[in-house]
Amino acid sequence: MARVGFTPKMVLNPSNCADGTAYIAAGQAADGGVLPVYTKDPSDPALASDEGVKKYLSQVTTPDKNNTITVAGWTQADLTINTIKQAQASPSGLTHASVIEAARNMTYASPMLMNGIEWVSTPTELVGMNAFQTMVWSAADKRFKADGDLIKITGK
Repeated sequence: MARVGFTPKMVLNPSNCADGTAYIAAGQAADGGVLPVYTKDPSDPALASDEGVKKYLSQVTTPDKNNTITVAGWTQADLTINTIKQAQASPSGLTHASVIEAARNMTYASPMLMNGIEWVSTPTELVGMNAFQTMVWSAADKRFKADGDLIKITGK
């Protein structure tokens, strides 16, 4: 954007764009980019003792384990596994209908969702993530930093 003279007051990117590789390459031009993030960063030293991060890192050992797209994929797989387990534990057992019912009736804090964030769905409303954390890119530190508190999307 800076190369073409476009300098908006704020840049808001999608959550999966939290992979710092492109931001580092952009240098100072990326400073201040804002993201709504809902997953934990397994490379964040402050999260080294977090149980969710430890579980994730025990299962994902590939070189791209810190990539936000890899984290998002693991989180989606974990949500699917939780849905199937919830369906299996239902009075109907594991059926096509019980999986649909479980997916439509779930409040679940996946281990790689930031603390305080849950996946929420109801029969009348699929909310998805019930909150997000605003993160701002710091070119000087070459990482995203939290900006403010969690922003709740729903009452749950």
